[in-house]
Amino acid sequence: MPATLTNQRVSAGALQSGVDMFGEKDPADTTPRVAVQFTLSLSFAEILGLLVFNVCELGEEEAADDAAVMEALRFELGSSTHTAITDHAHLALEYYTGRHPHPAPAYVRALGNAVTRVFGVAPDEPFAARETAARRRVRVPAGSLPSDGCPA
Repeated sequence: MPATLTNQRVSAGALQSGVDMFGEKDPADTTPRVAVQFTLSLSFAEILGLLVFNVCELGEEEAADDAAVMEALRFELGSSTHTAITDHAHLALEYYTGRHPHPAPAYVRALGNAVTRVFGVAPDEPFAARETAARRRVRVPAGSLPSDGCPA
């Protein structure tokens, strides 16, 4: 499910100056800004994708810090497009579920646990169940499938 705006109205705060895009004090920024608040509905995969493929490089250590996870998500939402959120969600979930041809870096699992801990959402299938199922898969010897990879 892509990130969507809810039916709630967008609200705006008072006009400010001397702050950056995220409302942090920045005396050098003289652009007048107004704080805009709205609600996004994000899935586990979308949050995971935002955190895995992030600009601020949230690692395993920071994944244990709830405030760091929230800050990283806030920054990523402010600097990502809808297309990037959707694309990164699919790729992050492929890594997390073991469906990607390359093994996932350890921090993907740590960030997935952080998403569940901080935001209360989880993937459809627990990671441990996927990991166990992956070990039970039968390996087909090379050359036993037709050249197109489909069973005969």
